Amino acid sequence: MIVEGGGHVSGAFVNAGLADEISVLLMPLVDGREAHPSSFEVGMEKWQTPAYLKLESVEKLESDVVWLRYTRKG
Repeated sequence: MIVEGGGHVSGAFVNAGLADEISVLLMPLVDGREAHPSSFEVGMEKWQTPAYLKLESVEKLESDVVWLRYTRKG
């Protein structure tokens, strides 16, 4: 299953142990805006344990986008 969403959805799936693979796309830009959620938003009091990841692959895509693919350790 693929889950796409903002930081709250992603954080909830990772925190619940339901994400076995995580893809991160890095775009070649910096906007510097404040008060935007992170990629994995869950209140600190709600985190069960950190999600340790293993880098599986790095791929350069069009327009200098970088695709990082991780699997969950353990």
